Amino acid sequence: MQHPNEPEQKRQTHSSHPVFDRGLDLGTTIPLAFYSDEGKGPKRGNFVVVAIESPIGLEDVAADFTCTCEDDVKKASQQFVPGQQAAGPYTPMEEAALQQNHTCKGHSYLTRHVLFGLPDWIYKHHPEVLEKMTQQVADELSMLFTSGLEVAGKLYTACLVGIKGDLKQIAEKIAYLNRYYARLGPVSYNGVCAHCMAGTSPSLPFDEISHEPSWASTLHQQRPWASTPALCTVPHDNDAPERVLKYDMFHLFKVGLGRDICGSLVLLARLGYYDDPNGGDDLNIRARLNRCFQHFKLWRMAAGKTAAVRYFSASLFNLKRLSDFAWSNTKGSDTMLLLEYLSFYLTILLRRPNLPATHVVLFRVLKKTIGESQKAFNLMYKHGLWLRRACAQNLYLRLMSVLSGYQYLAQHALTMGMTFYALKPKFHAIHHVAYELRVALLTDAKLIPNPITWNCEMGEDLIGRVCALSLKVSVTTISKRVLQRHFLKKAALIRRHRKNRSMRKLRL
Repeated sequence: MQHPNEPEQKRQTHSSHPVFDRGLDLGTTIPLAFYSDEGKGPKRGNFVVVAIESPIGLEDVAADFTCTCEDDVKKASQQFVPGQQAAGPYTPMEEAALQQNHTCKGHSYLTRHVLFGLPDWIYKHHPEVLEKMTQQVADELSMLFTSGLEVAGKLYTACLVGIKGDLKQIAEKIAYLNRYYARLGPVSYNGVCAHCMAGTSPSLPFDEISHEPSWASTLHQQRPWASTPALCTVPHDNDAPERVLKYDMFHLFKVGLGRDICGSLVLLARLGYYDDPNGGDDLNIRARLNRCFQHFKLWRMAAGKTAAVRYFSASLFNLKRLSDFAWSNTKGSDTMLLLEYLSFYLTILLRRPNLPATHVVLFRVLKKTIGESQKAFNLMYKHGLWLRRACAQNLYLRLMSVLSGYQYLAQHALTMGMTFYALKPKFHAIHHVAYELRVALLTDAKLIPNPITWNCEMGEDLIGRVCALSLKVSVTTISKRVLQRHFLKKAALIRRHRKNRSMRKLRL
């Protein structure tokens, strides 16, 4: 259940939010996040869904939850651990905040609330419709912040704490950015980040890996748009309204950097690790990838795993020619499964005698990088909405290990004469997530927001469910009928949820 202290804890890491200047009861202030994305709609088109959600989950963190973060941090090199001042003691309000959970569990209909949906033949040919409806949402969010809503004699207000979604959706349909990933080019320095000036000059490389990167001094210095978009006019940060745009680890890693690491399968295939050592196998890339998939399939069946991917091919790894950077065009769940398989196979390969020294180094770093990414996600998922200082330090170290490992892999592959592990803007975005943790740790904040707060996996589930409804209704009344069917299902789920909580004697 929601606790009345989420905005109060946010004061420690975002004190410039205007909610803290109003002198209102933060116990009746509801934090809200805006989410939007597209899915498959009728007539081979898309269907855009706009939803609102609270970052606070329905269930509390388990009372017996424990972690090993403090021990893990003690084992790390202390020169890289930011903010080593002692944590705690915690006030009763902070203890209550530590019970708050994120919304990555349960049914997406219970934590995400659809505002509207539009088919692409409307918003592509008449973009002003989507803009007008987004403006309406922004106006109502502003009204909820300034005037609030009275319920049973008590005034409730709402504050916008984040806008989330994939980078394309945010850049092209929400914030209309002029600095984002698509601006990356081989010649001009256009800037690839909405939050800083990274990539705008040779002195501000976006792929810099440092605990204090050069782009840190340019954070929120210049707006990333020509005119302020509607949703960024909602009160959030007067000095840096772009702070409301959040990065989520699902899009940054599971369908981002993790896919590039999965390109290592092509690397292993090209190095001959799926060939018969006695000869006789075809050595073309198609045959090698086929053997690679059969090996993966055997592991998957033995491990009792399921996958959506049915074959490996050059097109799956986006290879028009062997000089291209390989990355797997896979679902987020398949990406993590392929990384798990890679870790398994690398462990076996490293036991082989007489491995070339360059391969040994590559495989060890690759295995370490995959392991660090898995630990980072496990940490984020298992912890609640707020991280203790030691937990945030542990996560920071894991993320920085992933970034440094990935950058080393790119450099090492290049020395081997092979193009793998492209350094992309999502690499920079993950560095932003880590750097935000570092900045928070360098303050006296006892609790640090968990980056999984802005995760879009459950949002993707919502989009899939709503878009499936759009395929079953008349296209002439599609927006109305989709919402009607969605709310019918939502009402049934809410009744079931309340009944379940009542049986467990929990607060409704």
